[in-house]
Amino acid sequence: MNKNQIPVGQGLISSLDLSEYWGQSGATLRTTTRGGHRDYAVRIAVKDVLGVILEEGLAIWDSATGCWCYVTVADVPLGEIWIVTATAANPQMRTSREAVCVPVTAHWETEFNTKALTQASGLGRWKNN
Repeated sequence: MNKNQIPVGQGLISSLDLSEYWGQSGATLRTTTRGGHRDYAVRIAVKDVLGVILEEGLAIWDSATGCWCYVTVADVPLGEIWIVTATAANPQMRTSREAVCVPVTAHWETEFNTKALTQASGLGRWKNN
């Protein structure tokens, strides 16, 4: 999974950098915003796939890097898929951007039985469970 900066389209958020984050506490999530958006905070939330918030808080403006930084405080349970949401707002607009992170340890059982049927031929040789 390539987790370098994720460029996004229109709106207040111009990028979401998850390169340091693998679900452990103490990692820094970085967000850049358009139009000198420094007067209104950026909110970061980490949720599971059901939308349950694992942690959330306000990012802090870092003038040295020119981006909003949020240091995570909770560990995502091992093997859990998580969603990072960055929300920036000013009086004129509100923008939220999300990134879904799937750990390499996540595996799903196949929905199909790929064992060939003994008497099937041509199309439909595989029987769906």
